Amino acid sequence: MAIVIPVNAYIVTLNGVDPHWTESEVQSAFKGANLIWNKAGISFSARSIGAFSDKVMGDSTSDVVDLETYFYLASQYSGRDCPTAFFIRKFGGIEGGKSTTANNTNWILASEYSSNQAMASRILAHELGHLLNIEKHINEGFTVGPSTPLPVSMRENLMFSALLTDSKLDTDQIKIAKSSPLAKKFGG
Repeated sequence: MAIVIPVNAYIVTLNGVDPHWTESEVQSAFKGANLIWNKAGISFSARSIGAFSDKVMGDSTSDVVDLETYFYLASQYSGRDCPTAFFIRKFGGIEGGKSTTANNTNWILASEYSSNQAMASRILAHELGHLLNIEKHINEGFTVGPSTPLPVSMRENLMFSALLTDSKLDTDQIKIAKSSPLAKKFGG
């Protein structure tokens, strides 16, 4: 039986700056992310795609989300019944996205805009992986050197820390995801 996880999605406009995302692009990102996660018997459904505009502290002309802004948005706009996804233009100091889980009841992620739809889908799928308790990047603690090149299996893995184009999951990651509190809440 497939696990279907609803997500409240929001296109975020900060300080009046165009977020670049459209509803169609958000739907497409979910579709691409599901192509990856369907291999694990998990899919994500945008329960709703809303939009909001907020003015945040700091640079009043910036729409770049830093960690402080991310946690502010999470405190103001997230729900506790299912994950919340913020679709933003750009993260400051973070590549691609951010995700957090608080007490296994409040799942939040932010996905950065990419005009490359495959990359946008991969960023979303990667951040959803963190919400499914795949906390570590597959290459965490691995040191690359002249005599120790990065194995292909790491570069091709969805949970590799860099934004590459491959999106495979290994069997351990699938087990972790399917047994996560989020997956269990929705039929896992």
